[in-house]
Amino acid sequence: MAHGLPPKFWPLLYAALGCAVTWGAKPQPTKKACNYGFQAFGGNTGQEKANLDWRAQKWNFIHTDRSFTEPDRIELLEPDGKTLSVYNNAYLTMVINTACNAKCGFCIQELKQRRPDGGVSNPSTSSSLSPRDYAQRVKTVLQFTKPVDPNISISGGEPTISSRLPSVLEQIRQNPTPKLVIHTNGTRLLDPAPGEGFMEKPPQNRWTVLDHLLEANLNHINMSVAHFDRETNAAVMRMKPHDHDSLERAIEQAVKRGVRPRFSLVLLKEGIHDLKGLKDYLDWARNLGVDDIWIRELSAYDPTTTVFDHTAEYIDRERVKIDSILNEIDQDPDFRLVLQKSTTNSYRESYRFREVDIGFTDYRVIPPLVSLSGQPAPGNSSDKVKVFVLHPNGSLNAAWQEWERIIIPAPKPQ
Repeated sequence: MAHGLPPKFWPLLYAALGCAVTWGAKPQPTKKACNYGFQAFGGNTGQEKANLDWRAQKWNFIHTDRSFTEPDRIELLEPDGKTLSVYNNAYLTMVINTACNAKCGFCIQELKQRRPDGGVSNPSTSSSLSPRDYAQRVKTVLQFTKPVDPNISISGGEPTISSRLPSVLEQIRQNPTPKLVIHTNGTRLLDPAPGEGFMEKPPQNRWTVLDHLLEANLNHINMSVAHFDRETNAAVMRMKPHDHDSLERAIEQAVKRGVRPRFSLVLLKEGIHDLKGLKDYLDWARNLGVDDIWIRELSAYDPTTTVFDHTAEYIDRERVKIDSILNEIDQDPDFRLVLQKSTTNSYRESYRFREVDIGFTDYRVIPPLVSLSGQPAPGNSSDKVKVFVLHPNGSLNAAWQEWERIIIPAPKPQ
């Protein structure tokens, strides 16, 4: 197999294949072969392109079957009579509010976008739909997407402080989904659930937010936690220090009640930014009973459509390159590489560290992967739906902006 390659590539090919074998094996594999590959492709230049090329080349050498299989499609009939082509693995995100009890500088929801009409989106405003009217829109959307039977994620803002949440969860309970996930900072899970008329109930009869989530058959809680130190986490996420204590109590209750929490960590210069800090974070999480962590860089933004304000400035100032951590992990025997995965919009590496599952997501690697494989990325056809987004104003879209790819328009104000 190697004889068709130039001689300088033979050691690399054998090294890469060696990684492919040892990463899936036990006991703890060595990383000498993998490190050789990095030296061959990336050198010691430290340049981002070299790192990306290494990740891309590693994927291509280890995964010899480079063909992408496009997911099956399902045809839905839109309200206006048009046919909508949807991938059968499309998911549904409900952004139920924009308000939050934190003020994270890295919050992607705070980025202001230029609208086609010349205006600017205002992330701090929410819809005037009542909880009851929004729940009715949820019911309509669930019935419309039922042929796809999508997984559902609930987000905001901070969804656990929204008065819409209990009625939204009741609609989901009546229309079960294969998987239900909520994205939250976790600090309000044990609070009495907000909602119409809940304060009139005696305290012993008030359900907590976690109670409502479990009643709706919640599968997963994805918690955004920036740091293990309570004071630092409060400073980074612009919360009160006692919120960190509420988070830890909520995790304890969730684990006791059979829910597996996941921490979502964004690398930040003012937060976790090196391997030592990451290890301390992982040990803290493990001691709390959290054994699933996802790590990423700060989200990128399009400078041609995004208003450069304090959020965009923060993202530029605080960005920590994910390669700086991954390159250190390549040298650390405490981390065992378990899986590489290419999705429709990202490249992922999954590791095992002291009984904790860790996933790194890199959204920059797909272009070199596609160019090296000679194949288009799966699901890149713009006419096919990969995600449904129910916006706070009640609009169902196939895009993250409420004015793009509208499927069901927002209700008109009464």
